[in-house]
Amino acid sequence: MHPLKHPVLLLVLLLFSMPGLAQKHINTTRLDSDLVADSIAFHYQHYKLIVEAEVNGVRGRYLIDTGAPMVISETLYEQLKPKTLYKRDVSDANGQRHKTRYVKIDKLKLGTTSFSNITALVLDLKKIPLGCFELDGMIGSNVFHELVVHFNWQIKTMVLAKERSVLGLTKSDFKKIKFKSYQKTPLVKLGFSNITTNAIIDTGSGGFFSVSNNVLPYGKAKNTIVEQANGAATFGVFGYNLDSKYYLLDIDSATINGVGQIKAQVTTSTDKLPKLGMKLLEKSNLTIDYKKGGLIFNLTEPINRPFYTYGFELAFDGNSLIVGSVWEGSEAENKGIRPGDTIMKINDFILEEEEVCSNFFKIGGMLKEQDTIKVSFKKSTGIETIEFKKTLY
Repeated sequence: MHPLKHPVLLLVLLLFSMPGLAQKHINTTRLDSDLVADSIAFHYQHYKLIVEAEVNGVRGRYLIDTGAPMVISETLYEQLKPKTLYKRDVSDANGQRHKTRYVKIDKLKLGTTSFSNITALVLDLKKIPLGCFELDGMIGSNVFHELVVHFNWQIKTMVLAKERSVLGLTKSDFKKIKFKSYQKTPLVKLGFSNITTNAIIDTGSGGFFSVSNNVLPYGKAKNTIVEQANGAATFGVFGYNLDSKYYLLDIDSATINGVGQIKAQVTTSTDKLPKLGMKLLEKSNLTIDYKKGGLIFNLTEPINRPFYTYGFELAFDGNSLIVGSVWEGSEAENKGIRPGDTIMKINDFILEEEEVCSNFFKIGGMLKEQDTIKVSFKKSTGIETIEFKKTLY
C-alpha cells in the first residue's frame, strides 16, 4: 500500500453537459482583432487561472476554463442585460440539471484581443467555494475556437495566436486531437490498465486527474480500485450530490496521448469523461490549437503522486463546512461520521469565528501539515469531538 499524501478538498470541476441542445449556437464567437500574438497575464490562485477582461465594456475577473463554454455571473447579467437567446437544461459535473439562460455578448476584450457575438450561459457564481474567487464569469473554449492558445505556468501568462508559426511551432510539434463539437472542449487520450479513453483538458478543475466511474467495468480498471467512498466526489456549478459514490484508484502508469509515465492515486467521479485538472496541467508544456485540432502536452517532471485522507473529505454547504464524503471501512465511518455532517471546529480553528472564504483558503494547507486532527461535529445528539490520524487503506 502507498501512503495517502494528498487530501480531496473541494475539487471544483466545472464541465457542462448539454446533450442535444442547439449545439450550433455555442460556437458563434468572431475574432475581431488582426491578431499576431497577444500575451496575457493571469493570476494563479488555488489552482485557478484568473484574468482581467472586459465584457460589453465592463471590466471584471474571469476564470479561464477549457472544460466549459463562456459564462457570465447572474450579477453581471443584471448589470448588462444582454439579449437572451433561449433557455435550455444544462447538467453540471454531478449530473444536476437546471434551466439555464443563454445570452449574446456583443464584445469581449481579453488583453488586446477583441471578440464579438459570443454565446454565454448565465449562472450563479456566488456559491461557495466558487464564490470565494469573486468571479464575474468564465472564458471557455467556445471563445478560442479560431486560435492557438499557449500556457506558460512559470511566468503566468497565456499567449493567443492566430497561427502556430507565430509561436515558432510547426505541424510536427503537435499531436492531432478532437473536440466536443458544441463547446469546443479539447479531448485527449488517457491510457491506463490496458484502457484508452477520451479525457477533457479542463483548466477550470483544481484537481489532478479524475477517472469516470463509467470505465471501471472494463479491462483491468477494476483491479486498480483501492477503496470506495460514499458522498460527493466533486463540486459542480449547481452544488454537490451527497448520494453518489466514487473510488480511489492506484494507477502504476498512465499516459496522455501516449506521453509520460504518470504514477498516481486518483479518485473517480460521476462525470461521463475523465478530466485533466490544473494539479497535473501545471506540470506540463501545454499548447492547444483550436483552429487546426492540435495539442502539445509534455510533462516537465516525472509524476509520482500518492494520496492521503483522514477517512472523510470536506465540502461547503452555503456558509458551513460539512463532510462531503466518507471512505468505507475508515475510522471516520466506524465512528458514525456521515456525508452532510456539519463541522464546527478543526483543532483550535473555530469555523464559525472565521469568514467562510477565509476557511476555504486556510483549511487545505492546515490539513496538509497535520498528522492528526481533532474535529468537532454537530450531530443530532450534540457536539461530538473525535481525533483522526492520516490513514492507510
